[in-house]
Amino acid sequence: MSPRMLARDLADYDQTKYKMYVIPTNPDGQLRFHWGEPIHVVWRSPLKHSRRDWVGIYRYGANQSQVMTKTSSLGLWVPVHDEEWEGDVPRPLTDRSEGEDTECGELVFKNSTLPWQTGEYELRYHHDGKYNVVALIGPIQVYLDRPEALDFRSIRNWLLKIVHLALDSDPSLVPRSQTAAPNQSPVQHRLPALLGRTLNASSTSVATATPAEASLAGSSLGSSAGTPGASYDIHDDDFKFWSERQAKRIAYAITQVLDIEFAPEVIVADANVTALTRRILASKELLGP
Repeated sequence: MSPRMLARDLADYDQTKYKMYVIPTNPDGQLRFHWGEPIHVVWRSPLKHSRRDWVGIYRYGANQSQVMTKTSSLGLWVPVHDEEWEGDVPRPLTDRSEGEDTECGELVFKNSTLPWQTGEYELRYHHDGKYNVVALIGPIQVYLDRPEALDFRSIRNWLLKIVHLALDSDPSLVPRSQTAAPNQSPVQHRLPALLGRTLNASSTSVATATPAEASLAGSSLGSSAGTPGASYDIHDDDFKFWSERQAKRIAYAITQVLDIEFAPEVIVADANVTALTRRILASKELLGP
């Protein structure tokens, strides 16, 4: 690593004041996040910390050193102060008054800054646009849940959630049958409470069913590989893409959970949750148990 990628002024900062708190979405407080689910991070830093600080997410164990990062973030990073960056390049520092400074804040990993593969990860807080690590936390698990059963209703419900997340929860892209967010525990702003507690103390969250899920729960969708009931319009299951990358996410989830490989082009060609559900069931029938 080039010496220019490491800061030389760390001695001017109290490194014990750098902290990160990942806000759990599980009632048990464990750092487990469903694939595609935003990860909210509360940070603390010295009063005069660099406004070019940034946080990256990496495979757990990919970096052996706890004081410097040697592997690429592959674009999975978020600035502590977004206004101090222009793309991937930190802007020249400007003079700041005391009123513009801050000791704490919150950032969010979502959409393209999330890891879209399951596994264990860690967060690394870096100083001044460089690769010096002043705080880290991990492991953080990213997982995929499974359909309740291998029948039409269960797989369609599972796909509605997967498609919604893979399309970045964009209302202009997701199916009309799933315009509400998937069933996730809401993240509440608990910044004042977190700052006075130990790192990643357990928190309480309330899971609520979305209107789409409530509707599906009471619908007459057919089971097994049959045709769905008439309780919804099949065209409401249509979805769109901004990029092939989103189709690759859906294909990845299907492969990981159902052990069926579809090319992204197949996902784009179907672009309908019901059609994709039927394709999955037909493939399962051909492949056998």
